[in-house]
This record gives sequence, structure tokens and C-alpha cells, in this order.
Amino acid sequence: MQQRAHGWVRMPARVLIVIGGFLAFPGAAAAHSGAPTVALDFRLRVSHATRMLRGVKPTIVDGDRGLHLDVDPDTTLIVLGDLQEPMIRFDSRGVWVNRHSPTAAGAKLVRATAGDNVSWSLRSGGHALRWHDHRLAPPVDLRSGQLARWSIPVELEGRRTALAGTVVRVSRPSAWPWALGALVLGGAATGAAWRLPNVRARLLVVLGALAAFGALAASTSFATADEISGAGEWIEVGVVAALLLLAVASLRPRWSPLRIWAAAGVGVVAATFSAGSLGVFRHGYVISTLPAAAARLAVLLAVVAGMATALLSVSVGIERIPVHPAPAATRPRATSKRKRRRRR
Repeated sequence: MQQRAHGWVRMPARVLIVIGGFLAFPGAAAAHSGAPTVALDFRLRVSHATRMLRGVKPTIVDGDRGLHLDVDPDTTLIVLGDLQEPMIRFDSRGVWVNRHSPTAAGAKLVRATAGDNVSWSLRSGGHALRWHDHRLAPPVDLRSGQLARWSIPVELEGRRTALAGTVVRVSRPSAWPWALGALVLGGAATGAAWRLPNVRARLLVVLGALAAFGALAASTSFATADEISGAGEWIEVGVVAALLLLAVASLRPRWSPLRIWAAAGVGVVAATFSAGSLGVFRHGYVISTLPAAAARLAVLLAVVAGMATALLSVSVGIERIPVHPAPAATRPRATSKRKRRRRR
């Protein structure tokens, strides 16, 4: 019993790190859900007429929930609210928000204040603004494949027009092919580790590289799909790229002592980063520069290969725990009756 307990006390730190990573997996995935949306049931588009407006560049951002408007400095544009009241003004001095606009208050661009007259408050000295506008929301009764239109009235150089576009509901993907693919990939990794115990260390690196490659492809495609990507998205791409380089570098003979360390770290981080993108399997429209099927495959590869890498590294780490045999018990020497008599 002491022998077994001593082995567990000497458990390599990588095993504890992997276990801790998977205990933190749900929390990390939940925190990652605050990242930009990567999949939705609806696809929004800006109309060609709106794109041709002089000096105005509208962009649908933040998972089709927000509007980013970039206006040339020499162009004056006023966005109107739900009550046709002036809401936002773009001019040569910057971006202004009407303090008395209920629509602007609803969009949290300004604190609501009572008043019927227009009272402009300088929002930014630049010439672009990004906000969530509920007029982009699709109709509740929109069915799969159906198309609807959205419109936001504006005044461009004193002329009444509108920012407009379309919204279509995209059918949700079938879940069973991806579930089957995850089972096949996980089963193949398990079978290879079971049948080829002598190459488990190298198998760890291969699985870690696949996980990092999938996470890199997915995160890059999501970041480049958003025309106005935030710094956080590109930081994630850089971290995953570094993980892929680490997995490849661990194949070198001089890195062999750190190979399991590297594989365990790559697996946990790649799976955790990609857990926030699991929505691609529940929604039909994937916001990615890759085709939807390719983006889903990349996320699947990152999550399944990453989890397999981390779990296999635990197994390999436990196998390499040094177990020291307990010292043999020493028996008391038998003394003869003659010697006992002499002692007396």
C-alpha cells in the first residue's frame, strides 16, 4: 500500500496540469462565449444600393447584431431613430448623438433625457461608429430559407434615403454526421494508442499538432471573416500559431524530455479555445472565410484531437511514474538455546 501511495505522490506535474485544465474546461468555455459570435441562424447582407452611397461605408459586424458606419469627413449623414427623430450625426467635426433620442438611449449610446428638441452630444472626434441596432433583427416568424428586408432611414447631405439590406434564415446542419466523425476520430486515436504503446509519445505530438492546426484554421477564418476584427481575435490566432510551432518543435530529439509537457499543453489550450466555437454545429450560418463545412471540420479537429491529446498525456504520464519497491522486511535472527544460556 505504501508503494502505491508513494507513486501517486510522485505523479508528474503535467498530469496535474492536464486534470486541472479539464476541470476548468466548462468555465473557460463559458468565458470564451463572450467572444464575437461565429455562427447564427440568420445571414444579413447590405444591399448594393446602400454600398453605392457616396462617402458612406456600412458594415454588419458582431455576429450580424451590430452596424458599423464609416463616413467620410466631408460628408454629413444623419441616422434617424424609430420615431424618425435625429439619432446620430456624422459631420466634419466628428460623431454626435442626440441626447433626446429614445432610440439612441435604447442602443445605450447616450443616457436618456427628457426633451423634444434636438440636443447633440459629441460621441467621438473620429468619423466611424459601431452600435447594436434592433432594426437589424430578423422577423420572429421567418422560416428556413425565407428572405426578409431591413431598413434604417437616414438623411445624406439633406436628402432622405435609407441603409437597407436583406436577412435570410439558414437551415441548421444535421448533427449526426459530425457526432459520428468525432467518434471515429476519437476511436482511431484510442486504437492507435492501444495497439502501438511504443509510439505513444510521438502519437501525442501528432494529435497535438492536429489540434493546434484545427484551432489555428478555425480562429483565423473567424477573425478574417469580421471586417473589423478586434485585438482579442488576433491575439487568439497568435497564441494558437505559437502552440502549433511548439508541437512541431517537440518532434526534435533534443526536445524529447519535454514532449509530453508540450503535447498536454497544446491539447488543453486548443480544445479550450475551440470550445467557444461549438455553436457552428447548432447554427446554419457560419461567419467564416472558410466554407461552413471546412470551419466545422477545423473546430471538430481542434476539440476532439485536443481532448485526446490531453487524456493520452495523462495515461503516458502515469505509466512513467517511478515506483520504488518497498525495502524487504528484516527478520530477527534466531538465537540458539546455548547462546541464550550463556547470556543468562
